Amino acid sequence: MPVRLGAMHGVTASGPGDLWVSGIDPDHAGRALFLRFDGAEWSREYGPPFRVHEDDFVLRH
Repeated sequence: MPVRLGAMHGVTASGPGDLWVSGIDPDHAGRALFLRFDGAEWSREYGPPFRVHEDDFVLRH
C-alpha cells in the first residue's frame, strides 16, 4: 500500500485488475485519498482541498 497510515471509507471494484479505495491520509489532511490497484501495483491520487463555506459558520435560529 502506498500510504503508511490512514482510514478507508469506501471500496469499488469494476472488474479484474480495477480496484479503487477511498479514504483519508493524515499526512495530507483536508484532501480525499484515492488508491487504485491495477492488478499489479498500487497507485495513489489526492482530490482537491476540502472547502469550508462561509454559510457553515452562520448560526441559524
